[in-house]
Amino acid sequence: MEQPYIDYDELAKKVVDELEQRGLTQRKAPKESNRIIAELSMPNIGSWNGKWTGSERKHTVLVGTGKGYAKLIGDYYYDFGDGWGASVEIRKAAPREKVTNMFCGYEWMIDSIKQHGGIRDPSKKKE
Repeated sequence: MEQPYIDYDELAKKVVDELEQRGLTQRKAPKESNRIIAELSMPNIGSWNGKWTGSERKHTVLVGTGKGYAKLIGDYYYDFGDGWGASVEIRKAAPREKVTNMFCGYEWMIDSIKQHGGIRDPSKKKE
């Protein structure tokens, strides 16, 4: 016995049309994230070959969740004084965006931003 041909694309269109006529097709917008994350990059590279070994990977960590951390959103820069410079972008995470939990030992920059509103040299005494 031969099976009848079913055009699944046509069938799906009919089902969607029927649901729309009944008002049952409300698409939900993605829920806005309340997670605040930091992303590290090295825009100034002072190495002999002009490369940073971490440039091929994404470096993101969770800063926190909620409105209290939203005040930190922005771009921060730190000049190491030897040709190297680090940039930390603090922003809202995109829906379903995962963090890499890699920050190459520069987590102190996030702590500095939280404490001082900017990146301060950790080796200098408090002023």
